[in-house]
Amino acid sequence: MSFSIEFIDAADEAVAAAVAVLRWDTGLDVALVPPAATRADPSFLQGALLYGAVRFSDTAGLRLPEARRLGVPVLVALQFPAGGMVDPVRLGLLRAAHDPAILGRQIVRAVA
Repeated sequence: MSFSIEFIDAADEAVAAAVAVLRWDTGLDVALVPPAATRADPSFLQGALLYGAVRFSDTAGLRLPEARRLGVPVLVALQFPAGGMVDPVRLGLLRAAHDPAILGRQIVRAVA
């Protein structure tokens, strides 16, 4: 299986550390894409196998409409889902939102 994982819209140090752990724990080809690169190109999701995100409590600000419009499957792991955001799928991804190794396995399953 050959694919790369690019993290977009993320610029803080905590995300950079999580990306490094995900790469270390799983051996996946993972990189951070500078936020300006995706804002300049509206077709950045074209051809993607998956649009995934890890968020604190909700999906505000994610590029879900673009992913849906392009037919790209979505995987969103919420660390602390808001009351109305709890369903079996989100609960199933709760551990992945906190553990890069589990997140890596979820990503691989989603694109396999």
